[in-house]
Amino acid sequence: MSAAPQQVGFRLFKKTYEVACSPAQRKSLDKAIKHLQAQMQKVHDIDTNASMDRIAVITALNLSHDCLHLSQGMPDDLLQRIDALSVRVQKTLDRVEEANLA
Repeated sequence: MSAAPQQVGFRLFKKTYEVACSPAQRKSLDKAIKHLQAQMQKVHDIDTNASMDRIAVITALNLSHDCLHLSQGMPDDLLQRIDALSVRVQKTLDRVEEANLA
């Protein structure tokens, strides 16, 4: 059973935000916050007069574009291999479960 989410506070451009996060995901959240801060700083450095809303929207668009580009750039054979491995893992888990029930 996983631990209950906790409120985690962080700052972006002099504004404090809070999000819920499980203790197991805390390291990942910290990395995501640092990445977001760096990406927002890049946008701010290019347009120092931009409002925080504009910086946030441009950053969100840039990150969304990167995610789409990465997901579309994954070779089909890699996706097929991942699917095949997933099937093998599920079959193995099914056999283990059957053996435990016997």
